[in-house]
Amino acid sequence: MKEDRTGHAYLLHQKNIVVVFLGVAVGTIIIMASNMDPKWGFALIFGVIGFFSYFIFFSNSRRFFLFFATFLLSIRLDFYFFYKETSYVQLQGFPISLFDLIFLFLLNQWLIQLIILKKRLRFYPSISLPMLLFIFFSGLSVLKADDKLLSLSMLALTVKGYLVFLYFSNNIRKKEEIIWVVVALSTCMVIQSIVGFMQYMTGGTLGLGQLFGEFDSSFKEGWAGSKGISRVGGLIGTPNGLAMYLNSFIPVLLCFLFTDQGRRFRTVIGLVMLMGMLAQLLTFSRGGWVAFCIGMLITLCGLFWIRFGGSIKALVIGGTSFVVVLVLVFSLSGSVRNRLIEDDYGSAYSRIPMMMVAVNIIKDKPVTGVGLNNYTVEMHQYDFSRRNISYTFPFPVHNAYLIIAAESGIFALLSFIWVLLAASKKSLLFLKSGDKLPALIGLGFSGGIVSWCVHVLVKIDYIGLNNNLWFTLGIIVALHCILSEDMTVLKNKNQ
Repeated sequence: MKEDRTGHAYLLHQKNIVVVFLGVAVGTIIIMASNMDPKWGFALIFGVIGFFSYFIFFSNSRRFFLFFATFLLSIRLDFYFFYKETSYVQLQGFPISLFDLIFLFLLNQWLIQLIILKKRLRFYPSISLPMLLFIFFSGLSVLKADDKLLSLSMLALTVKGYLVFLYFSNNIRKKEEIIWVVVALSTCMVIQSIVGFMQYMTGGTLGLGQLFGEFDSSFKEGWAGSKGISRVGGLIGTPNGLAMYLNSFIPVLLCFLFTDQGRRFRTVIGLVMLMGMLAQLLTFSRGGWVAFCIGMLITLCGLFWIRFGGSIKALVIGGTSFVVVLVLVFSLSGSVRNRLIEDDYGSAYSRIPMMMVAVNIIKDKPVTGVGLNNYTVEMHQYDFSRRNISYTFPFPVHNAYLIIAAESGIFALLSFIWVLLAASKKSLLFLKSGDKLPALIGLGFSGGIVSWCVHVLVKIDYIGLNNNLWFTLGIIVALHCILSEDMTVLKNKNQ
């Protein structure tokens, strides 16, 4: 009887939270629509009507919001609190996005389950401990920051990233939920690709407005030698950002093609993957291309490793197949060749003096750094380059690892590398588990992490701002847990 009352109280509280959330979401979206071009405002309002009409007929509200949160990972519907007119920093205030609102609902729902229904909280110490150390060292760096508001905003987002990891690692437990995650990522990839195609064909942005992440920087025109190139950024905000997003999830769609799902379903996913690959090509992000190749090569070798039982033949077939595709793309696309081998007017070389500025900061403040999100505030006094790179190109160093060490110290960087190594160790189970759905999808997410690790060697990124990264780590751990539990059950049956 007591359990019935507890369950009834939980359901009643859940319905109240859903009503409050929907009211806040609708009000926020109407405000957003009023600031947009009329055509996009009307499109947004009709989209919201369709969205909530679909929600009414959706039987599982948690799964629906899980789908929507995954979909919104790359859609920037956000606004800022404590906004500061400060140039060239990674974060200029404390942003609240529609993803944050939905995640807050999911987090509240989960906490109620933990408290009322006594569900188990999995802490995953192999990743949580180094992540908490990273947060600790980042917090120490705040004390040294000149602009503490900027630092505290970034620290809060870093904590949110850890909560994103905890939520998804604890709440993805069923095959249906894995498939819904793939569907949500595919839906978003279709939208990003279509927007990218339209930007390329129209030769500019579409007027969607900054509320959706289509900034002026979402479309760039440049030169590769004497040839002009057009680079698309979709709704991510920059071409390099779009390339990083696509690189993270295209391997997931590739691995889905090898699952036992229906042929039509896999065909649709395959077409989405091809759209994403074409959009990735149109970003003309050289670092993105290299990262994509390495991530996909690792994923292909893993797939053939599973198919052929871990033989050398698998590595040879996977590597050869990928090299053939690369040669064809390089041979048939003049724009790709120009981007890779023609003069870029010092764009790539400029990263070297930027890295030297970061190294100078690390040498001077190896333990605490200059403060979270304060790199550009302090970089000028550490710029001894002949080009005065911090003045001629006043942006953070294009290397995520150096940003961490320069802002939060070497121990913070080591803690973060520990997180990546721990996730990589868990990924090894995917190669030993055959062609099961969790193993194949986990392999795809692992390939996406490899791509991210390579790309951020030459790109600005900070893990506190990257919800995709913590979402991916959470999914990898969740899939590892599913496979481990299945193996334990099977072992007990055989005994």
